[in-house]
Amino acid sequence: MGSHKKTSAYFGSLTVCALALVAGYAKGGDYEEVTVPMRAGVKLVTRIWKPAEAGRYPVILMRGYGAGFYGNRQVQLTKAGYACVGQQCRGKGGSDGRRFFPDDKDGYDTIEWITEQPWCNGKVAMWGGSYWAATQWRAAVARPPGLKAIVPGYIDADHWKYGYRSHGAIHLKMTTQSNRAIPRGDYSLKRWKEMLSFLPLIDMDRQFLGREDRLWNDYITHSSFDDYWKPISMRDGDKWGRIEIPVYCMAGWRDYYAGAALESYHALKAHGKSPDVRVRIADHGHSGSPDFAETIRWLDQHLKGRDTGILDEPPIKIQVRHGGWRMEYEWPLPSTQFTKYYLNSPDGSPTGSLTTKLPGLERPTKYTYDPHDPAPTLGANGSHFAVPGLIVAGSVDQRPNEERQDVLVYTTPAFTKDTQVIGPIEARLFASSSAKDTDFTVKLIDVQPDGRALNVTEGIVRARFRESIWQVPALITPGQIYEYRIELLPVAIIFRKGHRIRIHVSSSSWPLWDRNHNTGNPIGMDAEMEVAEQTIYHDSRRPSHIILPVIRVEEMSR
Repeated sequence: MGSHKKTSAYFGSLTVCALALVAGYAKGGDYEEVTVPMRAGVKLVTRIWKPAEAGRYPVILMRGYGAGFYGNRQVQLTKAGYACVGQQCRGKGGSDGRRFFPDDKDGYDTIEWITEQPWCNGKVAMWGGSYWAATQWRAAVARPPGLKAIVPGYIDADHWKYGYRSHGAIHLKMTTQSNRAIPRGDYSLKRWKEMLSFLPLIDMDRQFLGREDRLWNDYITHSSFDDYWKPISMRDGDKWGRIEIPVYCMAGWRDYYAGAALESYHALKAHGKSPDVRVRIADHGHSGSPDFAETIRWLDQHLKGRDTGILDEPPIKIQVRHGGWRMEYEWPLPSTQFTKYYLNSPDGSPTGSLTTKLPGLERPTKYTYDPHDPAPTLGANGSHFAVPGLIVAGSVDQRPNEERQDVLVYTTPAFTKDTQVIGPIEARLFASSSAKDTDFTVKLIDVQPDGRALNVTEGIVRARFRESIWQVPALITPGQIYEYRIELLPVAIIFRKGHRIRIHVSSSSWPLWDRNHNTGNPIGMDAEMEVAEQTIYHDSRRPSHIILPVIRVEEMSR
């Protein structure tokens, strides 16, 4: 079936964001390259690595932008007694196809093909992060008989809430780099700024590529949970209930998808069909370095039937920043005290305090949000690659933004002892705007004794999605006060003695997210922008606050 040959590294046409992941494709010994036909007649480039000894093996499959194994993991897997298959999905990164849509059928057909091979013992697991994880969720829902387990990392199984969007806002930098909006070879800071500033967003592909890019047009045009997103949503039908195999979710706190991994974990547990559901979140960014020995140990349990002891361990494993690892049975942790920290600024100043005391009579705080001059992203939880001078993933000193009039700053007193904050975080802002639509952002910050203010996590709400990102969006009434619930990405961190917690409240973080034009017009479709006058209320009747998952003192003393 197909053509067979020994070959050098075949990268095809990979997206920029995949380059870091595929750097090790050509390493790790010989492989066989074939083309595997799908039911639609499309043939997909596929590579096969096998252990040195002849035999029939369980197989680890990766499906993504390229036909390989990133991180040279095939060496470890073949030594552990697994055959490895890497397959390039349709369109060399999706340039001529609708990413995600064929991956259920293609994944099914590929696994069926694998189980028919003389070197396969009939058992297949899928592994990988980012798009290589998205293909796993799609295949798992399709339920090919040979698929026995998946290990998805660094992705949202649903693709709408987190991914190319965040609560309705466009994840601008990641979506741009993921869709090749800059011709290869031209990655200067000047070029990036020109591109990310270009309006209307819908025309960015024609402006910088000289042609239309189907994926870019799809992602910009479909700016609500419509019939484009629903077929690839886990909310469409009983898709969670169709997954009846073991699942091990991987994520990083500094990435974009820790919350998504935990949501997937809870959804699978609630449906009760999967015999083993686990989640591991470490203190790193997108596609970090998981403990691969643990992954093999888990695979040995489910594909080889070995009692590795992993089933006796708690299913939730998290790494605490400035601390160690925790093994837990519940999320949130049973010892969590959800504590409200209120915004306080009696005179309406843009700089105030963050305390557990309910505010009294306070003047609201006002600021002007001008989309022509958005607050810049200074470090972020993101699945984008860094552009120095523009955006980086991870912690960066936030103090330069505190000089801006459109960034409000609220800070706790210094902690008198170490304080663990582990769990989901939500901010509730009582706010009004002069606009028909606008954004509100909240950033959680760890202030060091030397004054450095390092970002920990952030969140955004686009006003038209204030009720739900799953429903039809509705514009706001200018001047009317609304309560906005802003979901920040979850955290696991120890705020050390002498440190302080700070939050920034603003209406932009560009280019992590696209600018809200404040017009209420369809997102991304025009260049019209308006200035918005924003008002944040923080009094006894409208107490804006952030809810932090503080671990009880008695546990800290153990």
